[in-house]
Amino acid sequence: MPDQSIEVKNLYSSNAIALGTFIGGPAAAGTMIRRNYINTGREKQGQLALYFGCAATLLIAILLLLIPEPLLDDLPNFVIPMTYTVIISAIVSKIHDEDFKRQKLRHGSFYSNWRAAAVGGVHLSILVSIFFAWVFWGPGDFDTAQYDKGLVALQSNEDQAVQLFDYLAAGQVDQAISFNRDIAMPLWQQNLQILERLDSIQGLYSQLLEQNKLLHEYYQLRLQSFQFIQKTLLEDTDAYKLQMQQLDLKIQLITDKLQQAMAAKLTGQ
Repeated sequence: MPDQSIEVKNLYSSNAIALGTFIGGPAAAGTMIRRNYINTGREKQGQLALYFGCAATLLIAILLLLIPEPLLDDLPNFVIPMTYTVIISAIVSKIHDEDFKRQKLRHGSFYSNWRAAAVGGVHLSILVSIFFAWVFWGPGDFDTAQYDKGLVALQSNEDQAVQLFDYLAAGQVDQAISFNRDIAMPLWQQNLQILERLDSIQGLYSQLLEQNKLLHEYYQLRLQSFQFIQKTLLEDTDAYKLQMQQLDLKIQLITDKLQQAMAAKLTGQ
């Protein structure tokens, strides 16, 4: 009989962590594992988990620079995210096995997969924001004030759009449908328009133009993903699950390329 006097806090299940990891990378995994440790009274271990997750993200980006470009081009999009997701899933099973058993014994709850997807989405946002920060280290022979204004708008829109996952995690379907239709999807469309204006800035150096292309593809994929979420909610179906997984793979490929760009900047390559 579970001890009712003990507060049982939610945990991220192994499946939820795998989903968030696939979307947001090892840093997202570190965030969720940290929360599990905190909710089981082991905050110090949680902090270490977050550090390792962030370090693994940077390490992957640097390793990608060492892979010959022809080999990287031939590598299927899902291989890299699937590889680190499998590795992290094995680690989670080892370090949280007893926690999961105890959680079920106490009839404790687990965070939803929507919540895990939200964590992954937030780390995609963080990744893009880091890119925004270091682009200013390059040449400044263009209207940096205008470019800065555009970057701030892009990041603000993304931060608002991913709030959709908060409604989904709370099971507020009607609110999620309204938010996605009236706020989230229009924000992704605005970001595409903002990027077009940024591309028109005179003197924008080639590296930024190339990264803008990646960001344009990233936001286009995010818009498509949210459109499928909307269809899933309106039709109450899993019929679009495969298409959404394929979009997640493409989004991960774009973020991998952004990671490579960041690593190249950090290592001077």
